[in-house]
Amino acid sequence: MLAAGWSAPSHAQLLVTAVSPDLPEYIELYNPTSARIPLEGLALAYYPDSRTTWAEPYRTFGFPEGAAVQPHGFFLITFGVDGCSGDWAASEAPLLHADGAAVAVLRGAAHDGNVVDAVGWGTSHLAIGGVAPAPARDLCLVRKPGQTSAAPFAQTADNAADFAPAPRAPRTAYASAVILVEQPWLPATSSMLRISVWNTSAVGRILHIDSSSDVGLRTETDARTAFLLPWEVETFDLDVLPYSFSALDFETSGLDDKKDAIIEAGCARFVQGQMVQSSSSLVRFEDPLDPYITWLTGITSDMLTEAPQRKDVIPAVLDALGDGPVVTFSVNRFDPRFLAAATAGLGLPFPETQWIDGHAWAMSSFAEVSDYSLESLGIALGLRPQVHRALSDAILAGQVFVESVRRTGCSLFLSATDGETGLPLASAPLFINGDALFGGTR
Repeated sequence: MLAAGWSAPSHAQLLVTAVSPDLPEYIELYNPTSARIPLEGLALAYYPDSRTTWAEPYRTFGFPEGAAVQPHGFFLITFGVDGCSGDWAASEAPLLHADGAAVAVLRGAAHDGNVVDAVGWGTSHLAIGGVAPAPARDLCLVRKPGQTSAAPFAQTADNAADFAPAPRAPRTAYASAVILVEQPWLPATSSMLRISVWNTSAVGRILHIDSSSDVGLRTETDARTAFLLPWEVETFDLDVLPYSFSALDFETSGLDDKKDAIIEAGCARFVQGQMVQSSSSLVRFEDPLDPYITWLTGITSDMLTEAPQRKDVIPAVLDALGDGPVVTFSVNRFDPRFLAAATAGLGLPFPETQWIDGHAWAMSSFAEVSDYSLESLGIALGLRPQVHRALSDAILAGQVFVESVRRTGCSLFLSATDGETGLPLASAPLFINGDALFGGTR
C-alpha cells in the first residue's frame, strides 16, 4: 500500500538502499545527487509491525550535528554494539525486527509523517507501495541494481518491486561500490550477464567480483578482479553455467544419527532440469533390523548382511555428489546429519557444498497441496512415486525441486569485495527465471 504522508522521491532526495533487520543490524542511505546532502532537520524513524501510519513511529533518532551524505555516497547507520562499523551508531541496543517492521527517513516533526524514503518488510503494515519480503536470517534487504551510474538503483516507488534479499555488504562513507546490471534478470534465451562495477569510494580500490546463489548456480568470467580509481566503472561479462545439482536420500535403521546407521544410499544427478545419472546401494548392517523399518522400506535384515560395507559405499556417495549443490528432502537436515556421522566414523571430510532444503522450496511453491510429504508432492506432479527407497526418493526429491524452482525462479547474488581486506563493498540480487535456469526443458 502507498502510505499516507509519502512524498514521491526525486534525484534531490536520499534513498534507503539496504536494511539488515538481524544482527548485525544496519540501515544504509545513498545520495543519488551531485551535491552534498546535510542530514540536519531529518530523523530516522522505526515502526514495528503494529504501526499503521508514518506519523506514529515507535522510535526516532535525530542525526548527529554536522552529519551529511556526500555526492553519490553512502551513510551507514548501525544498531547494537556487536554490529558492523558504520558512520553513525544510532543505538547501542539492537532495534529492528527481522520478521516485519519499517524504517523511514522523516523530514520535520515526526508526527507529521513526512517521509523522504522508507522501506517496510515482512509483516509490516507500512511500506511505499507493496511490502518487501522479509529476508532470511543470513541475508539483508537491498535495493535492486540499476543500469547506469546516473540511476544505480531500482526506484519504482514500490518496496516489493525495488528490494530483494541478498548477502550483507554494508557500505559506508569511506568504503563502497555499486554493481550495475544491464537487466535485472536472466532471460530464457541467454546465459550471459553484463555487469558493471562502480567504485564509489574516495580512494582507488582493488575490487573482486564474485557470485553466489540460493540454488548453487555458478558463473564464469575471464577477469574477476580490477583496480578502479575513485568513480571509475569497469564492465564484466558473466557466463551463467548450465545448472546442475545432485539429489541425495538415505534409508536408515532409525532416526538417531548418533546410534542408528545408513542402510541404503541413493543419488541422482540433474543437469538443466533433467536426470542424467543415478546410483544406489544397500549398506551392510549386521544387527537385527527393526520390523517397522522393514515394513516401511521393504528392506530386510537378510538383504543387508551381504551388502557392500559402509567404508565402500560412503566414499562412492561423496564421489557421486561432487562439489556441486545437493538437494535433500527433510525437515530437520536428516540426510546431511547421517552423512556427517558416517564420514566422521570413517575419518573422511564432510563435503563442503551447498545443501538445499527441497522441503522448504516445495512449501513456498506448491500452493495447491496441504500435505508436503514427498509422496503427496509426487502425486501432485502426476507421478506414481515409490517412496521410502533411497534411489526413488532421491529422484523424486530432484523432480519436486526442479518444479519448485521452475514455478518461483531463484536468485543470483553478485558481490564486490575489497581485494586487499576481503570486506564486502556491494551486493546485488538478480532474479533468474525458472525456464532460463533449466533451458526451457520439461
